[in-house]
Amino acid sequence: MRNFAKLAGVACAALGLGVTGANAVPVEWTIASGGNGHFYDFIEFEGTWGDARADALALSHNGQAGYLITLTSADEQAFYIGVFGQVDGWIGANDIDSEGVWLWADGPEAGQQFWSGGSGGSATGPFNYASWGSGQPDDSGGEDAAQFGGGDWIDLSEDELLFGYLIEYNAAVTGVPEPVTLSLLGSGLLGVAAFRRMRRA
Repeated sequence: MRNFAKLAGVACAALGLGVTGANAVPVEWTIASGGNGHFYDFIEFEGTWGDARADALALSHNGQAGYLITLTSADEQAFYIGVFGQVDGWIGANDIDSEGVWLWADGPEAGQQFWSGGSGGSATGPFNYASWGSGQPDDSGGEDAAQFGGGDWIDLSEDELLFGYLIEYNAAVTGVPEPVTLSLLGSGLLGVAAFRRMRRA
């Protein structure tokens, strides 16, 4: 599947399609397979957690802005690993505002707490899911951002330099007319109204 994604990425790059700035075409976790319809990718990028977050938010796919991945279930994490492997990179988790209060930064889960405390803490919130590695998060030296490393989460200093991040895009919005279509529709309705007024006169 990964080879397919890479080949698709090459084809889309040649056609000028795909995701601006991304390494390959994002892969959908389809609803038919039990997923959420979101798209995922791994972006090679050297930078801090804040740098990666800004870069992710600047990317888009199918009209949806990207964000550092929010892994809210074991199934979602298993899907990601199945497609991209156990890559190392930033994810959207942090406890920057309040030590031990781990939140998702962006996406549909923005601001939602998913973990309380350090390594002896517990999963919390609507999803009640976290995948910290052994002894994590340990806040060793003030570590306030999360890395996906080898299939587990690790807390690191937000100023650490990593060489990639995991990105997620919401499902594409379907059934919404383009702005031009809305404009034409509006003009048409105005025309019909004017015609009816003329017939009554």
